[in-house]
Amino acid sequence: MKKYIALSVAALAFVATGAQAEFKPGAFVGVDAGYSHTKVDYDLPGVNNKGGGMIAGVHFGYLGTMAQNWIWDLGARVGYDTTSILLGDTVDEDGDASTLHYKPTYNVGLFAHVGRMVGNCAAIFAGVNFDYTIATIKTLPDAGGRVDTQATVFSIAPELGVKFKLSEKWSATVTTGYKFGISAKANGVSMDNNKPSAYYAKAGVSYHF
Repeated sequence: MKKYIALSVAALAFVATGAQAEFKPGAFVGVDAGYSHTKVDYDLPGVNNKGGGMIAGVHFGYLGTMAQNWIWDLGARVGYDTTSILLGDTVDEDGDASTLHYKPTYNVGLFAHVGRMVGNCAAIFAGVNFDYTIATIKTLPDAGGRVDTQATVFSIAPELGVKFKLSEKWSATVTTGYKFGISAKANGVSMDNNKPSAYYAKAGVSYHF
């Protein structure tokens, strides 16, 4: 994953060296993709509470400028996570055995970043993402069948990244962050003792209006 991030940054930096356009205030919309590694604090026999998968999403927002050499942005992102984690084995009150799987699936986030320009066409930024995830806990009984339980997770994720201006209308961004689970519920019942957390890295492009 570190190699993936380094290569992404290097490639974007190479492209950006030929760009002369500067960041200008205005709305933007774009797409992104990357990798997420999730951990769920679940205490079950045979537990394997970590797993990773590809992530992808669309984002939109507004970019502004502050004092000389400083930029900021506010926006929202809608994404999908392919991660599937085997939580472990469980036995219900009737003695029937099952295995549990956790799938983060859909998420919606609100983000805010502040960045410092490096040259005319790149900026290093830091910020925060407020994430709401709709997940599924799959129960697979040994006897057959399947039961899906919907879970919701609210997380706060500090983020770091690099933004490159590729042309007057296009920019590229590499971002990494870590989601700290704040609250979680399954069918309306608190699962705060099992709050998921996740590390992620992604790269994306945006069109500026």
